[in-house]
Amino acid sequence: KHQSALKAIDEMMISFEAALDKKDDAINALQDELDGMYEGMEGKLLVDEDKVGRINLELKSTKHKLEQQLKESQGLQQEVERFMDEEAKLKNSVSELEEELQQ
Repeated sequence: KHQSALKAIDEMMISFEAALDKKDDAINALQDELDGMYEGMEGKLLVDEDKVGRINLELKSTKHKLEQQLKESQGLQQEVERFMDEEAKLKNSVSELEEELQQ
């Protein structure tokens, strides 16, 4: 009787160890899957960070170009105002000359 009870306990232990092995295998498989997902996400983040860095550089470059264009535009505006002042002076001189000629 003891022999068969010990044999049944041995069989239970063996199936229990097999179940533990299966559980360990499942945990390891999940861990591997999580590691793979983490590495994938990490890689995606690196790619995204790279894209953000490139976009930042493009934005800085565009900002610089726009600032340059604004300076040039302001310079042109001053030039136009100077020409308009000169034109007004010339028209004034022409008007004065016409008045003198009429007299």
